[in-house]
Amino acid sequence: MAKTFCKTLTVGQNETIYGSTVFTEYIDQINNDGIKELVIMVMDKIGIGNNFFFNAPASSSGKFHPPCSNVKPGGLVRHVFRALDIGKHLSRALDFNKTQKDIVIAALIMHDIWKNDFGNHATRAGDEIMETIRANPHLFELVSMETLAEIVKCVRMHMGPYSEAKLRKEMKNYTLTELVVYESDYLSSRPEIGTPQDTCNLDLAKSLFYVNNTQ
Repeated sequence: MAKTFCKTLTVGQNETIYGSTVFTEYIDQINNDGIKELVIMVMDKIGIGNNFFFNAPASSSGKFHPPCSNVKPGGLVRHVFRALDIGKHLSRALDFNKTQKDIVIAALIMHDIWKNDFGNHATRAGDEIMETIRANPHLFELVSMETLAEIVKCVRMHMGPYSEAKLRKEMKNYTLTELVVYESDYLSSRPEIGTPQDTCNLDLAKSLFYVNNTQ
């Protein structure tokens, strides 16, 4: 029997599950092939070597984030879904172009890949993305260096004024894409804000965590 996931994905019992599979709905919304490939490579690597991402609740302390994203496993994944839904609406409200929308989607999918494992998780996530870019220079044939750099900046700055001290800057100095990524992450953490993803099925995230821990 196939498992359904957020009403958009199905995975058969014998189908291999990759980290990027969980985010197919959103990766498919990315227009640029180079950005799409980058996200897939990073999330597939995370799916192999970073089990806590798919297992962890959104809040390591349990004090923050709504109950729907503090479940385990899959709470952190649901937090990312919530942020992506909010980011989609903010991007539309600001009349973002395709590149700006791609940056927001990519950064939000990858922004918490090292949360709960590194205190400086935003910096570590940015480093992970940079390492992937350096290892795959053909990406520069598909997407500009400036766009890739903006994705990394959005990930590193996604905590806004709560970022690591060395990264902080005045909000007036944020780019619009940095601001949307930060606001999407922040609003996703607010219990009083609901999204269509609050009740999504987390079977794929749970299955991925289970597969990784039994290999």
